[in-house]
Order: sequence, then structure tokens, then C-alpha cells
Amino acid sequence: GFGGMGCCNHKAVVAEPMPTHSTTVSSPTGKPAKAVKLDAERDFHREYRLEVKLGHGAFAVVYAVSRKDGSDNHLAVKVVDLRDAASKETGFDDTAMSLDVWRHRSVLNETARLSTLSGHGNICHLRDRFIQGGLAYLVLAKYDRTLREALDACEALNEEALR
Repeated sequence: GFGGMGCCNHKAVVAEPMPTHSTTVSSPTGKPAKAVKLDAERDFHREYRLEVKLGHGAFAVVYAVSRKDGSDNHLAVKVVDLRDAASKETGFDDTAMSLDVWRHRSVLNETARLSTLSGHGNICHLRDRFIQGGLAYLVLAKYDRTLREALDACEALNEEALR
């Protein structure tokens, strides 16, 4: 999840399956595990413009973002570095890159959950997704306040209020 870093409450647009090419994913033991499908057809930076940093966590940074075609300017992107420790030392060279299998699975699980729950009014809506250059980009609707601010505004926090 985003921990209240500026996402939620807009109509969901679930991304189509990603076009693919392969790269190596390393297992927790550091050995190559399997080929991973990456988005080779589309480029996040051609479609979106990064704006201000909204926050960060242990595994990701969240930025305000807008579509370059001007169609949607109220978005946020969660950027997760999927590279394993050895690849981080060599930079973003696609030919020599391997990905951390745990982080990659976490991103795939998060996108699957967000897609499944996209119709719920209290769940951040996944608008688009990219995995390229060792980074995962999850584009979500941006909310005007943080989770903390939303919770502080609730007079009574109970099951009925959360529905």
C-alpha cells in the first residue's frame, strides 16, 4: 500500500497486460531464478511527467505525476527499485541487470490486488503500470490528503465509517 501518500478516489482504469521481453530475476540466494516479463513497448517517461516528490518508504518513492498528453493531471506514481544488490552497483544497464525476486513478486501481487479491488471507493485505483529499466512504476489516482489527514478528519472510526 501507499500509507497515505496521496492516492485514491477516482474512476479506475485497469492497465492491459504488459508487452514483454525477458530479463533475469535472482532468487533470495542470489542465483538466477527465472525470466521476468518486462514492458518493452511503452516508456513511462514518454507518457508521464514527474512532478514533486510526495513521500517515500522503505522500498518505494511516490511522486505527483501528470500525463504528457494533458488528459489526467491528478495522478501519483509509486516507483519501486526492483534491482538486486549486485545490479544496483552496476547501475541501470538492462543487459547486465538482475531483479530481486521478492520485490518483483511484491509488485506483481500489489498490482493484482489493486486491479481486483479497483471498484471499491476506499481503495487506491491503479491507472497504469510499467516495469522497465529495473524499476516498477505504479500509476494511481492522487488523493488531496494523506491517510493520516483523512483518519484525523473522522469523528468516529468504526466498521460503518470504513465501508
